Amino acid sequence: MTPLKTKILINLTHHRLATTSQLKRLIQPQAAHPHYLRKALAQLRTDGLVDRVFRPQGRDHVWFTTQAGTELAHAHGGAPERSYQMDASRAQGPLQQHALAVVETGLAFLEHGRRHGRSLGPLSWTPEVAHRYRSGKSFKDSTLITDAVLDYVHVEGSSQWDLSYFIEVDRATMPVHRLVDKINAYQCYATYTPGIKRRGRRLTIGDLSTRPAWERRYRWFPILLFVLTAPYAAVVLRNRQHALQRMTPRWAYHGGDNPTLKAGVVLLSDLQQHGPAADIVVPLHYDSEDERTSIVFRSSGD
Repeated sequence: MTPLKTKILINLTHHRLATTSQLKRLIQPQAAHPHYLRKALAQLRTDGLVDRVFRPQGRDHVWFTTQAGTELAHAHGGAPERSYQMDASRAQGPLQQHALAVVETGLAFLEHGRRHGRSLGPLSWTPEVAHRYRSGKSFKDSTLITDAVLDYVHVEGSSQWDLSYFIEVDRATMPVHRLVDKINAYQCYATYTPGIKRRGRRLTIGDLSTRPAWERRYRWFPILLFVLTAPYAAVVLRNRQHALQRMTPRWAYHGGDNPTLKAGVVLLSDLQQHGPAADIVVPLHYDSEDERTSIVFRSSGD
């Protein structure tokens, strides 16, 4: 295993799916041509460690690790273990476009960070992170699956600070009210403190004297960022952007009983063109359609 092959295995296992061009941007951004990358991918495929599916219209292949490749990546370390194995059927199915859009969103942060000397890497965002946000339900009904959790170092003048984001990628395949349901779920997670069943009863929060569940995983509650992308004219996505703000529950504008949650919505094309430091986000946590801010929500009083 060469260093390049190791990077390919770890990144593919971590991100689940990636195209040839995305892999080049992730791990060989300075290479003039993906010759060595393609050669390494071909050798890994011959060894049964990765596989690929084709895309129409001559677009580059979509790659994923096989079971053997995933096990090798886990043994090496640096890649989270998944509850299921990627295979050709999943890679070719409806999951594909969404997974690639999540990678593209992370790349927008990564490439901006590289241009400005920020501390980001190909593994700075983790896709499909599960958060339990309520009790007494099945896993499906009580768990929020975040498209990606991303860590980003923001620099402004002589100051810099670490930021975290819950990334939700929307390809305009669902009604806006479904996105609003996700905002409500994140609000529940922001306040959720798990109970413990003992002798047939559930202890109250006062009995437990514990902190919210999220504080066990994060130093602060990550900013919720919806990223819109679809093969439509930009005006269609901007209308969707403002529709989401208009439909956001009123509690979000002023923080309600818990001002922890901050949320915004941005177009992926804006993120790619202008970078995360630009004023391109429509905030969802206060009521003003004309406002734009950066992903750090400077105008929110932070």
